[in-house]
Amino acid sequence: MHKMESASSHVSKPVLSDHLGLVRMVVRQYGDPSSPEAEDYFQEGVLGLSHALRKFDASRGLQFSTYAVWWIRKYVGKAASKQLKYSSSPSLQDPVGEDGESQRGDLLSDPLAEDPSEQTDRRLLAERIRELVRRLPERQRRAVELRFGLRGGTPLTYQETGAAMGVSCERARVLCARALASIRPAV
Repeated sequence: MHKMESASSHVSKPVLSDHLGLVRMVVRQYGDPSSPEAEDYFQEGVLGLSHALRKFDASRGLQFSTYAVWWIRKYVGKAASKQLKYSSSPSLQDPVGEDGESQRGDLLSDPLAEDPSEQTDRRLLAERIRELVRRLPERQRRAVELRFGLRGGTPLTYQETGAAMGVSCERARVLCARALASIRPAV
């Protein structure tokens, strides 16, 4: 067994250097060969090639190059995904600016955060609408409050609004339509 291992490691160096072109071919598929990552990908590809060399079984009927490319791609692909993972999530605590007191995260806006001026506009509009709804005739006000859930409840359908008010679905729709028509010009 020991004799076989030393023979395979002795044979592996020439076989390894003969197939470095496969590693270069795979690395080129992952971007610019002169990029800083290309050297890392090449090293990972050589590890994949040596793994293929250790595991290759000629009795299975595969050519060594076909088998080796599979392992090279696996190793290079894993390195590329790691590189992408680390490059797409920079450290937000890095100091920036002349004084170094600010951090990178301080300069980024939250795309999900609402603009403060929009918040203020929406709040003022909601207050204005509540005031206008308070001025509506009693039945119109109640229909709008039920239909749109303005009293903290769940918005209701016209049929549910009518049932809650003891009127038909159509009458609830007409009451809401009249209320909205009187509110709309004031908003």
